[in-house]
Amino acid sequence: QRASFSSIQVSDTYSGTPPTNGVLFGTDTQLYRSAANTLSLGSDDSLKLGDSSKIKLGDSDDLQIYHDGSDNHSYIKESGSGHLYIQATNLRLQSAAGGNILEGVAGGVVRLYHNDVKKLETTSTGVSVTGNLTASGEATVGDSASAAGLVVKRASGQSPFLQFNIGSNREAYIQASPNVFTIANDNANDIYFKTGAANNLILYHGGTLFSDKGGDLGTSASRWSTIYGAAGNFSGSILG
Repeated sequence: QRASFSSIQVSDTYSGTPPTNGVLFGTDTQLYRSAANTLSLGSDDSLKLGDSSKIKLGDSDDLQIYHDGSDNHSYIKESGSGHLYIQATNLRLQSAAGGNILEGVAGGVVRLYHNDVKKLETTSTGVSVTGNLTASGEATVGDSASAAGLVVKRASGQSPFLQFNIGSNREAYIQASPNVFTIANDNANDIYFKTGAANNLILYHGGTLFSDKGGDLGTSASRWSTIYGAAGNFSGSILG
């Protein structure tokens, strides 16, 4: 039997055109605005909304929760002037299959996961990284970027660069480029040596060429105390 009172219909089973702006009581309790827009209280005690129907909260509909039937995506949207807060003592963001993506504990650790495997974890003194760390820009180690003790960088078009700072001033660096490896002190090139394209060793002292292929090793004022080598491997003069 079915009793109909204007837009209210009661039935154990129902077929036909749903009521417009009405309520249907049956296996599911359904509130209709039209045939395509339904709010149901399911027999499994679930609250159901159709595709693209929205839960709107706030006087200006600032917070909206819905599933978009056109792109098959689901949204939690905060469109007001305030923030969207998600508050919990222990917070986990997981995949639909239950795999961890992000985990946060109030007053404690935050963990990031890749494919449910922990890769980054914050600690009271910094962060711990599991696996490789790749940076496309400059990486600094120190109290701040302006007072970094160690800088690792590779600017566009440049060779890899390892820089040692005292305060904000560069004191020394190591650089590798095709056929050349350089270690230098920035204090007027006090110590500066590199390998050249011909695999020769080039040394500088005080900004002045100290030795080069075919040049001198040492000067009258800067002498090497002992030189070791196999017999017969020396050429030129050895001055004492």
